[in-house]
Amino acid sequence: MWKQEDLKDNLKHQIESLALICFEYDRGKIKYALDIAHKLRVLLHNTPKSHALIHQLALNNIDFVHTMSHKPQFRPGTEYTDGHVDYFLPVFFIIDSKIVLGSTFLTYHPFLNLAYYKPIDFDFWWSTQVICRYPNRFEFTRKQLITILSNKAGGSHIDPSIDPQHFLIYKFTEDMLGWDNFDIDYKPTHSPFFAMVRQIAHEVFVSLQSEDDLEAYLRSIYFDKLSAEA
Repeated sequence: MWKQEDLKDNLKHQIESLALICFEYDRGKIKYALDIAHKLRVLLHNTPKSHALIHQLALNNIDFVHTMSHKPQFRPGTEYTDGHVDYFLPVFFIIDSKIVLGSTFLTYHPFLNLAYYKPIDFDFWWSTQVICRYPNRFEFTRKQLITILSNKAGGSHIDPSIDPQHFLIYKFTEDMLGWDNFDIDYKPTHSPFFAMVRQIAHEVFVSLQSEDDLEAYLRSIYFDKLSAEA
């Protein structure tokens, strides 16, 4: 039988392990996004048979943060006065993209601390809020993205009968960007979905930092080191 102090001790182990994996991603080991997805599943994914650690500690009752860019983001579509946008290219809301200088390559980056955050209800943050969208091709919430990568694409399990569209999250191809319909030469160096997983992990760290008994611990194992490696 788990006691609260044991669950809290396990939580610290999980988030420290998550931090170490995130730093490996930041050093260029992009496929470590699968390991990040696995850790996020342990922390966040709650079902009758899979009991999320944050639920067992009632941390799902705190607000979680949604990443907002400091700079205006290009929205490739037709925007109407009511705020609705008909997108004609995919949009990844919580990450940035950059052209590699002097090349035809495009890289995707998590914003990490180069953003501001909007606190929202955990259930909406996890299960409802869409973080990437491409009409008639794909649309994912955080929950969908993390469970696909962990349950289907190798984070925790590999599904031999994985849906072809879900496999493309792992093995990203240019046609998922829709650029085959436009005169665009830039090629992505890696999947934007991996960068989104890294940013989701950062959102978790920022969210849990609001807890007084975790603030100093998170600063020591993540935020101070993140600043040092920047």
